[in-house]
Amino acid sequence: MSWSTEQQRSDAARALLRSIGHGDLWTDRGPTGEACQLLEEDGGYLSSGGRVILRFAFDCWNGQGRIPADELLYSLDPRRLRLVGTLMVALAEGTVDRWLEANR
Repeated sequence: MSWSTEQQRSDAARALLRSIGHGDLWTDRGPTGEACQLLEEDGGYLSSGGRVILRFAFDCWNGQGRIPADELLYSLDPRRLRLVGTLMVALAEGTVDRWLEANR
């Protein structure tokens, strides 16, 4: 996986979190204190799919989400699974900026 900038990673994490209605958990500079607290609480008040997205956002940011592939595959609804999958394809193809534009 290849990110071109830290901003790109931050924007991707925010786009992922927007999909669960919590884009405000991420800033241009990274996760908010609340996001870090939720990660420590294994998602806290978030739904199971929200918890998976939060952890995947942290994996994109710094690898600290540690979300297993089976949780991505079996906990996400089709729309969010596609969002995660298309981001991984964009990373592989070097088209993350295009993914970000499509997912603003």
